[in-house]
Amino acid sequence: MTVKFYDDDDDIFFDTDDFAEVATLADGSTINVIPSREYVETLGVENCDLTIVVKEADAENLSHGDEIIIDGITYTIRAKQQQDDGSVVVGLTR
Repeated sequence: MTVKFYDDDDDIFFDTDDFAEVATLADGSTINVIPSREYVETLGVENCDLTIVVKEADAENLSHGDEIIIDGITYTIRAKQQQDDGSVVVGLTR
């Protein structure tokens, strides 16, 4: 069950004018992500160069080993962790 502390639409957080950046998937499609340069220990994965927060609906087609491009850098998906707020944290390596 998704529990939110607010009633607003998630899209406000994934607006590229504010918090988010555009990421390009291997099939050429794009999604908005919120990058974090900090390692998220709860992923249980070592060597994550970057973690991103993705809307749950956008994360459905992301799989371990998929490539994703952010700021011209290609990363490989190493982990996905569902959050309680309807988002997914994705661990990436170069």
